This record gives sequence, structure tokens and C-alpha cells, in this order.
Amino acid sequence: MDTDLLHLSGNYPNQTHYYYFKNGFSCEECNSIVAEFSEKCSEKSSVFTGDTGSVRKSKICWLPRTDSTRWIYSKFLEMAKSANEAMFHFDLTTVMDTIQMAVYEEADGGKYDYHMDLGSNNKYACRKITMVCQLSDEGAYAGGNLEIMEKGVVCREQGCVICLPSFLYHRVTPILRGKRYSLVMWVCGPPLR
Repeated sequence: MDTDLLHLSGNYPNQTHYYYFKNGFSCEECNSIVAEFSEKCSEKSSVFTGDTGSVRKSKICWLPRTDSTRWIYSKFLEMAKSANEAMFHFDLTTVMDTIQMAVYEEADGGKYDYHMDLGSNNKYACRKITMVCQLSDEGAYAGGNLEIMEKGVVCREQGCVICLPSFLYHRVTPILRGKRYSLVMWVCGPPLR
């Protein structure tokens, strides 16, 4: 047995919990994003297995990296860096996907069962941190809770940004009333060692 391993010191990262920013985005910023992109949320969501209905029921769109969305990417990246330094200590290198906006609606039976945000190909296998921004005012919908397995319901307040390791199981509970809008960004890096 290598005795050097027994003499490690310092703070160890907590890679089995989540970190959040209560006011990651202001209410005005959230409302502005919804106003600009909500009508574009028309693509039926799917999952890695190709399922288009039993596991996830929502509509999505993608926010391309443009001059008008650069501020959104910048805010997310600043929070990713802070959360990573404070809790996870992952080796982060890039953002491979564009930001996803999703709407979960009562009329569609909106939900997303427990899942991880990792897939088997290079684009999805490198995800380290999943970031979710709650765009809707919490009074605008019932149900639709973001829950992390064994942690429970996380922040529902408008503008709250939740950062979690992409390998943690999480879900969006069924929407019982109204609509819930959210943004998701994934920050990537090399394989865990």
C-alpha cells in the first residue's frame, strides 16, 4: 500500500452536492430572456436514448452564442468558476453545447424523470457541471420542482442558478399548473481521475 496516499492534506472537494447562487440573474434579466426566446421553444425535447415522451416532456430551443447572448454566457461562466473553486474543484476546459432553454407546461404534462446529464459520446461524456437557471417566478407554476436525488427540492426562486455535478441524478417533477421556464448550460472538462 502506498503510504503517501495516507498523508494527503488540505480541503477536499465536495463533488456529491450542489452549489447555488440565489440571485444569479435578476428578475428583470429572467423576464427579458423569456420575452426574447419563449416563442422559439418549439422543439420537442428528447433524451440520449432517443425517447421523446415517456421520460421527458418539454419543449426546448437553443441560445446561440451571439452579441446579444454573450452576457448570458459570461454570467454563467463566472458562476461556474466561482462554484467550482468553492466546492467541486473539477478540471474545467470548455462549453461544448449552446445554452438550452426549456419550457415545462401543464397542458403538455411537462416533466423530466430522474437522469444524469452524461452520455456515451465525447460531446456528452465530458460534462462536469450542469447549471440551471430558474427563469419563471415561482408563483407562476405549481409542481415543476428541480430535485436532486437524495438532496430534495432545490431553490425555486426566479433568477436562482443551481450548479451540480453532471453525474448526479436529478429531475423536474410534473407541472401541476402553469409554465416553468429554465436555462441549462453544461461546462465540460477531461475525464475524472
